[in-house]
Amino acid sequence: MRHHSAVITAITATLASASHAQCLGSLGLVLEFTRINSEVPSLADVNKDGAIDLLTVDGTGMLRLRRAVGDDFAAPQTLQLPPFANLKPIRDMDGDGNLDLLVSCTYGYNCGSNLVRIYWNSGSATLPFDGSYTEIPLPASPYCIEADAMDFNGDGRQDVVITSMLGTACIHRNLGSRQFALQSNMAWPRDLYYRSTVDVDGDGKSDFMAMHKSGWADGQWGTYLYRGNGAGGFAAANVSFAAQHTALGFSFDPNGTTRPGIAVGVYTGDSISQILQLGTWSATASQMVFQPVTIPMPYYAYQGADVNNDGFDDLVLTAPGADSGLGFILSDGTGSLTGPVLPAISAPGFDFGKLLTGSSGDRYVSIVAATNASTLRVYRSVCAAPACIADLNGDGVVGGIDLGIVLGAWGSSGGVMVADVSQDGIVDGPDLGLILSNWGPCPN
Repeated sequence: MRHHSAVITAITATLASASHAQCLGSLGLVLEFTRINSEVPSLADVNKDGAIDLLTVDGTGMLRLRRAVGDDFAAPQTLQLPPFANLKPIRDMDGDGNLDLLVSCTYGYNCGSNLVRIYWNSGSATLPFDGSYTEIPLPASPYCIEADAMDFNGDGRQDVVITSMLGTACIHRNLGSRQFALQSNMAWPRDLYYRSTVDVDGDGKSDFMAMHKSGWADGQWGTYLYRGNGAGGFAAANVSFAAQHTALGFSFDPNGTTRPGIAVGVYTGDSISQILQLGTWSATASQMVFQPVTIPMPYYAYQGADVNNDGFDDLVLTAPGADSGLGFILSDGTGSLTGPVLPAISAPGFDFGKLLTGSSGDRYVSIVAATNASTLRVYRSVCAAPACIADLNGDGVVGGIDLGIVLGAWGSSGGVMVADVSQDGIVDGPDLGLILSNWGPCPN
């Protein structure tokens, strides 16, 4: 069952930017569905047509793909996945321009067996996912709890990393032609809690960020950084931020650089404190250096995204329980995050997923999904896109400098990147195409 609803909240702000158009539109409730079997939503432009599609997986493993059609969604296309399957990052794993599905299922979480699979996108408008998949071998440990995709060796292909709570991180190199081979096993402290991959030190090599207990019995948590060598291997862990009960983390770039930092929240007792630690790499200290940012109650930050299209990551905030909603703290491009919270959505009792932003033709779109026990909602804002989105250095011309920025970051993914012209999460062919198609002076 689906319902339409009016826009519920508007937010406005004015920012100056040399190379990006101002944009902070109204986030409104666009569609509302009856939530089926505790389905979990994801958002992605599955066929890279510039429109964000809605995917959900429910407790039975049923995948529903609702393709975006204008401001609406088409009837769902379905695919049966293993029961209790988890939809991981949605990436182009075989380089054909279509986004594939990375799916994991963990024994111990009612799945019955461990598995990690890539379900391939055929590119068909009628049935993009026909059930064909490649299965990735698992570590010997029976408790593999996470899978992710990242280009670890800089060859432009998305590799697969699988981590085990009993002490293994396995990197499976993408050989092309939908073939994968185990490249390395990395010793891993027990009880992994969270991890991410991002080039935090700006050397063009993917680094591995982890948040886990430093000891099985002592209950202490910390953030650790394993620096990549560009060949799929990693140096010993650098303890970046030691604190009890590290709660969450995400890549974050408030300065608009191609070297994103990380943001770390900290548990105090059973609740998330209002202090967010923003970390950037210090070449002098050879480690991450953190600065605290106070988040006004009742919010806490859970994501970085360029919500107003000025080229800088802003903080996306949510609030729990009866205060449920979404808000933003805007970056001014200097790394300062001292501005007020701009409330965007009020939705008591709803949990919010990841906010997606990006340009689509002459529009700049933000979209987010939210759920409660019985309902799935989609919120969207649309405003004018920049007139010259491929002018990455803001000199009024799309030329060799902009081309160099894209080629220098080729294959990178994760976080907001200047070179990701298409805003699809990876620097690849579509970004090069936008540079070439917009070549020359920007329109006045």
